[in-house]
Amino acid sequence: MLRKFLKYHLPVTLYLIIIFIFSSIPGDDLPELTFTISDKIIHGLIYLIAFYLFYFSLSHLSKNNIIKNKALIFSLLFATVYGLLDELHQSFVPNRDADILDFLSDFTGALIGFIVIFLFLRFRLKKVII
Repeated sequence: MLRKFLKYHLPVTLYLIIIFIFSSIPGDDLPELTFTISDKIIHGLIYLIAFYLFYFSLSHLSKNNIIKNKALIFSLLFATVYGLLDELHQSFVPNRDADILDFLSDFTGALIGFIVIFLFLRFRLKKVII
């Protein structure tokens, strides 16, 4: 049981904690980016990874329940809700604010993850049937 938690569920838990910690840094203390990638792309990548980690965790739940059976949908839902809560959290951090465009980038990253996994699973199932 502990081994399963460490392998499947701890990564998403740690990742969400890391997001929270970085979101708690006041705006004045944020490091200067030395490269020119848009922060919207960074948001998208962060939540693409969050989606994958949610999916990895939820698809390996012990009991066969609705969350495990619908892991793809719930992963998108959880990543989206966490992105929304993260933006709301930032509105309480000095010199940070909640940005709807950041949230849309978070959602877009999670949605891209959803589409990729959906297509992969669909292709894999068709290949098995043929």
